[in-house]
Amino acid sequence: MAKKKVDETVLDRQENLAIDVMSMINKQFKDIPDKAAHFVFDDLTTDVTDWIDTGCPELNLAISNRPNGGFPVGRITEIYGATSSGKSLLASYAVKNTIEKGGIPIYFDTEFALNKEFWKVIGVDTKKAMSVTLDLLEDVFETMENIIAKVRATDKNKLITFVVDSIMGGTTKNESVSDFTKGGWNTEKSIVCSQAMRKLTPIISRHNICVILINQVRTNLGVTFGDDETTSGGKAIAFHSTVRIKLKSKGKNQGEINGIKTPVGIKVQAEIVKNKLGPPLRTVIYDIDFSRGINPYSG
Repeated sequence: MAKKKVDETVLDRQENLAIDVMSMINKQFKDIPDKAAHFVFDDLTTDVTDWIDTGCPELNLAISNRPNGGFPVGRITEIYGATSSGKSLLASYAVKNTIEKGGIPIYFDTEFALNKEFWKVIGVDTKKAMSVTLDLLEDVFETMENIIAKVRATDKNKLITFVVDSIMGGTTKNESVSDFTKGGWNTEKSIVCSQAMRKLTPIISRHNICVILINQVRTNLGVTFGDDETTSGGKAIAFHSTVRIKLKSKGKNQGEINGIKTPVGIKVQAEIVKNKLGPPLRTVIYDIDFSRGINPYSG
């Protein structure tokens, strides 16, 4: 049987009705900077239009599923892993390449461990990089919001990159004044992070902002089967992150200095555990040289 031809006037009525509904929604929420409703085939306000180089070409490709990608602007990226796996180094490349793109990088150092010489090694222009030492997560997230308002008052399109190093190292107001017992079981940090993610995610998506949150892994006690690792700050960060990168050291690279064999770097495995911009679960292995940073030809 031949398929019944759809009356074109019916299609026109459906399209006009959809346009009317969309106009009604946008009129109702006219205070939103971008349109609240739009057709999917239009240019979406949530599309990622800019990327920040990670320092590793293969990792850029694994995240963005396209050449010249990297950390997505307008989204949240979480970098987590065990100690000495290159988390801070990877985020430092975001600082370096944000400056090269003419943007403003803000590095929140909750661990009070940032080394200026460390940045110089990988080529960060330290005269244009800003480090903020805050230990309270409430202050970190509030300062983010204030910086966005300050910059947007003069420049609506300026690229801003926020790095928080780290969520694990930050504390909360209640935790900072309590004693050293197990009271609260650190649920306060989860509540603060959850509220911050809900509040900041829509602001980040509309204002040309890249957010990179560094986290550490903990052993999830009581897990017999499956992954027994979890991250600090509850599940809100993992939920709101567009990209989650898990780093793991795969051993040290040996070299010779003055004829003596000595470690000159490490090999790192980066697994894209979560990715809303391309295929997830891709893995990249690259080298980190202690004297130069990430080797871009080793991936």
